[in-house]
Amino acid sequence: MPLAIWPIDVPLRTLQSGYSEAPEKNTADFQPEVGPPKTRRRTSISSDVITCSGNFSSEEWDALVAFYRTTLADGSLPFTRAHPRSGLSMTFKFTGDPPKLSQVRGDVYTGSFGLRRMP
Repeated sequence: MPLAIWPIDVPLRTLQSGYSEAPEKNTADFQPEVGPPKTRRRTSISSDVITCSGNFSSEEWDALVAFYRTTLADGSLPFTRAHPRSGLSMTFKFTGDPPKLSQVRGDVYTGSFGLRRMP
C-alpha cells in the first residue's frame, strides 16, 4: 500500500516561533545497586521529533483534520511531506496528541501538531 501524501489544500509553511526539532531520546538508563548508572542504546536507528505550528483558514484546518482522521486512521499511519526545515520529501507520522487549533482572529487560526520523522 503506497504512503499517503500531505494534502495539497493544507499549507506546508510553519511559523518560525512555533517550530522546534530535536533528536528523539534513543537511550535507556539503568541504575544498578552499586556503581554509576548504565546507559545503552535502544535501537540502531533513531528518529527526530518536530513540533510545528502554522496559520490555517477554517477550510485548511478541516482538510488537515480529515486527512488525520480518515486517510491516516486517526494519525496511526505514516505519510510523506516536505520537511519543514529542509524542504526534502520525507516520511512522517503524527506524534502523541491530535493536532490542536486556536483562533487568532476572524477566519485565521493557529494550528499545532507534532511530527516524527520516520527512519
